[in-house]
Amino acid sequence: MQVATNPDKYDQGKSEFSITAQGEINADVDGKKGLSNSDALLIQKFKLGLIDKF
Repeated sequence: MQVATNPDKYDQGKSEFSITAQGEINADVDGKKGLSNSDALLIQKFKLGLIDKF
């Protein structure tokens, strides 16, 4: 969730490490508008195989 905690560095267009518009769309998986810690948690659970879909 670097984009949320460090928007000056990671928000769109701020640096070479910035999230892209498509990246924001892809990362927003919790059904609520915008990126949040909930999205990050769901992605981590998916990567660990604890859930199989969003």
